[in-house]
Amino acid sequence: MKKTSNLSERLGLYIETAGISQKEFSKITGVPDSVICRTIKGQNSLSIESLCKIVDALNINPFWLLGYGSDEDMERM
Repeated sequence: MKKTSNLSERLGLYIETAGISQKEFSKITGVPDSVICRTIKGQNSLSIESLCKIVDALNINPFWLLGYGSDEDMERM
């Protein structure tokens, strides 16, 4: 599987596409807003725990979130 993007881009894309704020995203997923903000800016990556919280709360395909596949692969299979 070819990597086509990165985590910070995909996280920002998801939030933008969902039409929610980073604070709302944080409340939904249980991942602190500061972590989301720094991740989108590319200043840090997510811990496995935070990644799992996002994937589980939003039913996102973890491979898509990490930058693999196309946008059609966003949802879990």
